[in-house]
Amino acid sequence: MPEAVVTLAILSIISASVGMLSLSVSKNLEKKQYEAECNQILELVTDTHTRAVMSSNRGCYFQSFSTDINFVTRENNTTLVTKRIALKHVKVTGYLLGKKVNFSPTGTISTGGTLELNGENGWIQYLVLQPVTGRIYLTHEKP
Repeated sequence: MPEAVVTLAILSIISASVGMLSLSVSKNLEKKQYEAECNQILELVTDTHTRAVMSSNRGCYFQSFSTDINFVTRENNTTLVTKRIALKHVKVTGYLLGKKVNFSPTGTISTGGTLELNGENGWIQYLVLQPVTGRIYLTHEKP
């Protein structure tokens, strides 16, 4: 009888440890997916900025919504959507939500401001665009 109690105690400790480990792995995976999506947004914004600088006859901009972001290239009075990403792990809020942010061939940005990239469990990163310098960066600290 005491052996059964000891065995049950050991099994319950092992199952609790496995459960806690799987929960930790799951949260870590969710955070990695969130961070990867934030980095993808940053990469596409800087790519759109670079396209505008590299081609003087084109205007480029992006427009963000809460669940997706459109990256657009204009060429010869025609608007072409070059990329559209549907956000799965990030919800966008902030001053620039819904506004068109134009990039000029000189590298300047039409509208400065911040996009808040919100994730589950209270995670938040800020995509900052500075209008005069054209600087674009991602930070964990509120600007």
